[in-house]
Amino acid sequence: MHLRPAARLAQATQEYIASIELSNGGMVANAKSIIGILTLGIARGARITITAEGCDAVQAIHAMEELCACFVAERELGVSGGLDRFVAGLAHQR
Repeated sequence: MHLRPAARLAQATQEYIASIELSNGGMVANAKSIIGILTLGIARGARITITAEGCDAVQAIHAMEELCACFVAERELGVSGGLDRFVAGLAHQR
């Protein structure tokens, strides 16, 4: 995963109180940390695991699943902007 999507993902997680972690290939990182996300070395097509713990954990996991789906759609369709609107929408939901 490159810096920009990692930053978008970390930004979206800031909206939640829950502790959110991503795992890839046996490595685990705090999803609220851009550097943590980058250290996972998430490659195109990788399957990651999202875990969360806290009062809004279920909402956080659902939002992260949607965000990852947006990453895939943008990459496959060659479009951009939808992800930015999604992240902005998360901020307005709180």
